[in-house]
Amino acid sequence: MEAVLGNAVIILILLVIVFFCGKSVISGLKAEITGKGCSCCSGGCAGCSGCAGVSSTAPARPKRGKTAVKTTVNIDGMMCSMCEAHINEAIRKAFPNISKVKSSHRKNTAMIFSNEPLDEAKLKAAIEETGYEFKGIMTDNR
Repeated sequence: MEAVLGNAVIILILLVIVFFCGKSVISGLKAEITGKGCSCCSGGCAGCSGCAGVSSTAPARPKRGKTAVKTTVNIDGMMCSMCEAHINEAIRKAFPNISKVKSSHRKNTAMIFSNEPLDEAKLKAAIEETGYEFKGIMTDNR
């Protein structure tokens, strides 16, 4: 009886582990199959080394006065928060004077706040150089 109970506990623990790890594994497989996303996603983003040089938290940026332009970019291929960090870092590098950038892998978007309209070709190149797919842009001048 104790052996059966011990086996049941082990099976339950394994099921819990599979349940919690399943989402990242599925995302990693999707990234591997489609070829979209960062190198870390192919490993499920569980303590990967592909994101070692990317900070998941944005450095504080000084206020640059009133932000006049909100640019929303549709991006395909982001699977996790590290993918968001890759996008944010690439955009900040291409446009160092932006006020703020916030990406969402759930919404497949990046919102960029700046004082002037951004060069669409330069923005597209910055995103696609990171391995993600630029799907479109919408600019809202306030």
